[in-house]
Amino acid sequence: MAGYPVTPQTAEVAIEEACERTYGQAVNHLARSHDIRMGKELLEKLTQTVGEYWLAQDREEIASARSERRAVAEQFAAEQCLVFADGVMVHTDGDWHEARVGTVRSNSGQDKVLKSSIARLCSVEEFGEDLWRHACELGYRGLR
Repeated sequence: MAGYPVTPQTAEVAIEEACERTYGQAVNHLARSHDIRMGKELLEKLTQTVGEYWLAQDREEIASARSERRAVAEQFAAEQCLVFADGVMVHTDGDWHEARVGTVRSNSGQDKVLKSSIARLCSVEEFGEDLWRHACELGYRGLR
C-alpha cells in the first residue's frame, strides 16, 4: 500500500482482522496469530484509507449508472431478493448521529445464497442509492 509501511498482503490481512474485531483486539490478534506487529493508529488509518477508496468506487459506479440511466451490473441472478434497512443512533465525533444499516439477501434457488451488508453515516438519499446498488448487484432487477 502506497504511503504505508506494509505490503499489500499484510494490509489485506490487517483490514480483514479490523473488520472482525475492535482495532485493539485486531492489533493483538495480528501479533498472536499472524506475527504482524502494527499499532492501533496505523491499523485505523489503513482501514479508513481503504474504506474511503472503496466507497469512492461505489459512488463512481452509482453516478455512472445514474448518468447513463441504467442499473448497476448484476453479478448474481436471483429468484428471491430481500432488502432490509434500519437505523440506529450512535455517539461519535462528540455528538449523536443516525447510522443507517442495510442487508441484501439473494437466493438463486439452487442452494446458493449471497448476502451483502452495509452501514453508513450518510444522508437517507445516499444510503438508499448504496443499498439499491447492492440489491441490483445481487439480482434485484432480474426479478419478475
